[in-house]
Amino acid sequence: VESTSSTIWLPLYSINGNVDNFYIGLAILELISYCITALLILKTCIIVFKSKNFHENMNILFIGLIIQWFEAFVCKVLVMPYQVGFLQITENSSNVYITWWTADTQNMIDVPNFFTIFPLFLPGLLIWHYVYSMFIGVTCVSIERVCATYFIRDYERTPRTYIGVGLLFSVHCISFPFAYFMVNNRIPFIIADSLCIICVVFVCVIYFTLWFINIQLGKRFSTPGTYRLAQQFQVKENIRHIMATRNIICCATFFVAIACGLLITIVLDLLPIWLKNPVAHCIENCIFLNPLLICSVAIISVPSWKKEFIEGIPFLKKIRNEPKNSQSVLNPEDETREYFNQLRNA
Repeated sequence: VESTSSTIWLPLYSINGNVDNFYIGLAILELISYCITALLILKTCIIVFKSKNFHENMNILFIGLIIQWFEAFVCKVLVMPYQVGFLQITENSSNVYITWWTADTQNMIDVPNFFTIFPLFLPGLLIWHYVYSMFIGVTCVSIERVCATYFIRDYERTPRTYIGVGLLFSVHCISFPFAYFMVNNRIPFIIADSLCIICVVFVCVIYFTLWFINIQLGKRFSTPGTYRLAQQFQVKENIRHIMATRNIICCATFFVAIACGLLITIVLDLLPIWLKNPVAHCIENCIFLNPLLICSVAIISVPSWKKEFIEGIPFLKKIRNEPKNSQSVLNPEDETREYFNQLRNA
């Protein structure tokens, strides 16, 4: 920004793309992918809300975080005309810019004042907010499981909604300042990249520790007549949640490793010019299309969610064509949920 000599870091891989068949076709494919992602997110949220498979606090965090993708989706739609070249920031800025971050002012777009870049500044701020909300949100989900282990004696019987709401509120209180500093380019690239990796490593350590603790508690609580039924089934829920989250954490780690690795190659200028566009596009897809894999893995990891998802899609229900037994048998998840319902009503 020439009037203030400041720089802005927009989480966009390209600006002022040529209006040709490639960029238009790419935009159409992206919109189709986003529509599919939106439908999957809505279906997942409905299943989680209706099933009540986990504690209310866990459902609040999961739905609150995954539904935030629509924030990034709306922002992406707003900036897409600037990316494909239908709209330009300034009349003199006709070059195609393909990069995620650079310290070289020659590779930056010069704008006369802040109001010129404002149509991209606000969406960029909210996209950064979404990115950091995902990393910080996963950390808060692990903290919720720590609370479930700490209050194991009555966690399921006592709602304690303030835990879920408080953690979700904390996510936004932390992610908004980070988003502001990021979009104003006040956080060094290495620190910004390292923070995401630290969050994933922290979550992995927390879940491994919780898994070990709950396994030990499960052995102690297995003694007949020693502990209450609520404690035994709370341990089962914790272990079941940890095993389901293990797959999601693996997916998140996969996305983080790919995105951070590719981002480093672009920033350090390790790629030829012809390869920068596809690589930058992959980085952006790791941000906007990650719910496709995460929601799918979450649904598959919980049998009751998977069953309801398949039953909600007639095409998949016909393909599955599972034989129906004359006697209905509760799976472990349904049995656990039934016991919890009985405990609440006791």
